[in-house]
Amino acid sequence: RWLVPHFEKMLYDNGFLLEIYALEYARSGDPEAARVARETATWLAREMTGEDGELWSAIDAETAGQEGAFYVWTRDQLEDVLGPDGARRLAPIYGFDSLPFFEGDHYVLHLPEPVAELAADAGTDARGLWREVEPLRAELLAARAERPRPLTDDKVLADWNGVAIRGLAVAGRVLEDPAMIGQAVRAADSVLEKLRPAGAPLLHAWRRGEAKIPAYLADYAFLVRGLLALEDATGDERWRRVAVELADEQVRRLRDPRGGFFVAAQDPELLLRSKDPVDGALPSANAVAVLNFLDLAERTGEERWRKEAAASLRAFGGLLESAPEALRMMAVAARRYDAPAGRADRGGLPGTLEAEALAVVEPSLEMAAAAGEDTGGWRAFRLRLVIADGWHVNAHPASADFLVATAVSAAGGAVRDVVYPAGEILETSFAPDPVAVYRGRVEITGELSSEAAGLELTFQACDDHRCLPPVHTRVTASPAAGDR
Repeated sequence: RWLVPHFEKMLYDNGFLLEIYALEYARSGDPEAARVARETATWLAREMTGEDGELWSAIDAETAGQEGAFYVWTRDQLEDVLGPDGARRLAPIYGFDSLPFFEGDHYVLHLPEPVAELAADAGTDARGLWREVEPLRAELLAARAERPRPLTDDKVLADWNGVAIRGLAVAGRVLEDPAMIGQAVRAADSVLEKLRPAGAPLLHAWRRGEAKIPAYLADYAFLVRGLLALEDATGDERWRRVAVELADEQVRRLRDPRGGFFVAAQDPELLLRSKDPVDGALPSANAVAVLNFLDLAERTGEERWRKEAAASLRAFGGLLESAPEALRMMAVAARRYDAPAGRADRGGLPGTLEAEALAVVEPSLEMAAAAGEDTGGWRAFRLRLVIADGWHVNAHPASADFLVATAVSAAGGAVRDVVYPAGEILETSFAPDPVAVYRGRVEITGELSSEAAGLELTFQACDDHRCLPPVHTRVTASPAAGDR
């Protein structure tokens, strides 16, 4: 088993992991996935955030020339901090109940067994176990903070910040965590102020008051991706407006007339401008740009963005066909391009599964007449779901912890007085007990605040044998008769 990591911590790695763990929680309801996402966001705030909310690039692996010195422990050090009883309690959880396996009789703390199994052995669940040992973890963290620290690379890079902004926005949306969304907003505001002052062309890097280097394709691609996720998380269309401006700038500066985008802008010192569709440490920026264009086509209704996506896919189609394993994100973008209209993946869920779920459940939203003084700024809504034959969605509340209830919330506002219908009881092959579900046609009513951009609908579509990943999608209204 690989237990010794490379101890360097990169912003982009943690941004991607934030999104992945949040989406795993959305898919499975696993509380461990939610915990990892929350603790990653907390670490970003504590260790990687500048005074204005911008996010730094990396933390070095070494301290005084020793890799991992900041992070590893001997048994004596652990007992000095925790005491013998505390050390015995944490040892099976963090894997120091056997012989040391790192140089100098040190341990790398890790989770050797699933936490749920350890919790069950102790007569509790994972949440209960973490609550019990949290004081011990806090003692270790405080003791470690007294050690000489590895160096922090405090450069602010547009592309890496874009990755982390998206991770925070997606995780905040999935976990319904306003603090995470607030982190993403602060980071986006700071990055745009520092790397795009007064609407000037985007720059790549900022450090200690100096911004420099014209933006690369990755800067545009990942920052736009983050801003679009931030629009989804907040309901604030200003993020889309900035994303459109940056995408237009990318097209002007970096587009190859033959299709696709150059890595960098034209420069007299640059002998050859390259285009790179291959994934590396980060997914291909050309592929991410295609996903952005498809998002913008859906959000703005402007066909020009879909044409940009098509031109890039044509440019790299031959290579995608001959070496798909090297162009995996481009394959994802091509699949997304071929998805049915209106079935786009905005939340990061696997596109084909979300498209399948959205094909099963057709939502429509009707709003009452415009809010006035007599309504206190609230408008009545009626959300109808038409569920395909052979499928159902979980009722509200759901019948089991591993099922995701059908639920509505406000996009950029609030809801109140929401009334969910009673579910019908159904026997299934995947649940030990009957579950409450909605089938056929369902109606949910309530009131929506005037500033809201629409409803956020969460549902999990299931048939008799399986459940698709939960979907979070925005539903906007068609006007009621009184509004026409």
